[in-house]
Amino acid sequence: MTLHGGVGGGGRFPASITRRGRQEPLFRRLSALGATGGTVGQTLNQYIREGKIVKKYELERCIKELRKYKRYQHALEIMEWMVMWDDNFAYPDYTIHLDLISKVQGIAAAEYNLSTLPPSANNCFTYGLLLNCYCKEKMIDKALGLFKKMDEMNIASTSLAFNNLLGQPERAPLLIQEMRQRNIPLGTFSYNILMHSHSCLNDIEGVERVIKEMEEENEKEIDWMTYSNLAAALDKLNDIDGLKRCFEEWESSCSSYDRRSKGPFCWTWEIFMVFFLKKHQIDSALKCMEAAVSAAKDNEWHPKPESIDKFLKYFEEEKDVNGAEEFCKMLKKVNHLDSKAYHSLLHAYIASGKPAPDMRRRMEADGIEMNLDIKNLLERVCPR
Repeated sequence: MTLHGGVGGGGRFPASITRRGRQEPLFRRLSALGATGGTVGQTLNQYIREGKIVKKYELERCIKELRKYKRYQHALEIMEWMVMWDDNFAYPDYTIHLDLISKVQGIAAAEYNLSTLPPSANNCFTYGLLLNCYCKEKMIDKALGLFKKMDEMNIASTSLAFNNLLGQPERAPLLIQEMRQRNIPLGTFSYNILMHSHSCLNDIEGVERVIKEMEEENEKEIDWMTYSNLAAALDKLNDIDGLKRCFEEWESSCSSYDRRSKGPFCWTWEIFMVFFLKKHQIDSALKCMEAAVSAAKDNEWHPKPESIDKFLKYFEEEKDVNGAEEFCKMLKKVNHLDSKAYHSLLHAYIASGKPAPDMRRRMEADGIEMNLDIKNLLERVCPR
């Protein structure tokens, strides 16, 4: 397949999809648009005008990276440029294009785009994408209407279509029953969504039934998310003993257990962290805190103020300067190191009788506001 780029004068330039030859990475230019201004079309046309080759696989890689960093506008502009010059759009391209339109221009624009696709692109992936949009925006009537249409088109009997609707807790049991009647296998994702639905309804027995079924059907289906949902359900019910058993089983039997795992697991780690704080098991709580910090990204999570207070109070009472320092480092990683934390850290140094010669410089570097109380504490551990 060949792409073409256009420049003034009607010039047409072939774009090879081979991986041979070295040239300036296209992504470098496209990723800089946020700072330099300009459009994707202008950038691509200039790139071609310089005699460089635009490869389709390279454009796809740029789109993937831009989506990763939520640069949806520029990713969409690449897709639009591809639509303009490529007369052989692949099925995955239609779905990605539709996803970007929904994110940048809204669901109404995505609906219109879907209505203009060629018949061959009306499949479970493009329709499933729009169904996912409806479910995320809680547009229940539209979701059910589209699902019915997909059913009539014989493209609804997939776990992908049903998983979108499973996010509605009150409908989940009936949908699971329907999946079984259609012999649609329940994978890990389906089971975990069902568990989450039971959890939202405070139905701990329902959560336990799902786990039991997973163990009976295929124990390998149990993963991080399974225990995460169980922990969330137990936490809602303030079931301390249940949380303890959940954590112990998680550590001992979950094959995908990994403190470095990314995803929504920082909140699960926080559940266990709070559990250990209530039990005054600080070492275990700190391990959970460390894992939560490792799992968090883009400042999406930080510990609750009451949890921070408990940690800091413990370090101050125990005169544990090293522990307090390590804890403050973790707070800094999640962009939550503030004057209150430094206030407690200073008290820990004073209680231990240890000096902190560089404390003033550190606080200034971290942009900590020096109120009168902090200034007085600093004089005791870091005199001028």
